[in-house]
Amino acid sequence: MKRLLCLALVVAMIGLDHAYGQNESESTRKPLSIGGFGGPFLEISSGLDGLAFGSGGGGGVILGDFFLGGFGMGLDQDNRQVNGTSFDADLGMGGLWVGYVPMVEKRIHPYLSTKIGWGELDIYQDLVDKPVYEDGFLAIQSDLGIELNVLPFWKIALVASYRSFELLDALPDGISENRLGGWMGGVTMRFGGFPE
Repeated sequence: MKRLLCLALVVAMIGLDHAYGQNESESTRKPLSIGGFGGPFLEISSGLDGLAFGSGGGGGVILGDFFLGGFGMGLDQDNRQVNGTSFDADLGMGGLWVGYVPMVEKRIHPYLSTKIGWGELDIYQDLVDKPVYEDGFLAIQSDLGIELNVLPFWKIALVASYRSFELLDALPDGISENRLGGWMGGVTMRFGGFPE
């Protein structure tokens, strides 16, 4: 876990170095552009037995083409049938959110981000209130997509994502990590003060 945190900090420092224009001479160096944002996101993935919808939100500080912030999200799948058994799955997590969004002056531009979060997964069986499985985890999610400048203070990104889990104990029969994570699609909205 310490390695992942160190990696995220190194990526943020490299971003600051790039954004500040270290490759340019002192006389032509652009000042670092700073802003901030917050907003919701929606994720659609293959769930326990069909589509699953997750939602959350986050915010951060914009430093040139990079951002650094935090997020929180939840995913709730009720009364899903797996091998003839009814399951409910509740997943919640939050953590560090870093991203790179170049060419923001263009109306449509690339969007890349990574979410590193800690959380808990609870699985209930046959509508019983006590979970048959509960465990903490570390998740890493990478997003790649395009972002649209809707208004000067509002941006919408359409992303393809992949989420992997670490530190999860053996899941109940018929439930795999790919049913809870794996490939996803999503929409992220960001509202705030964006540098030009």
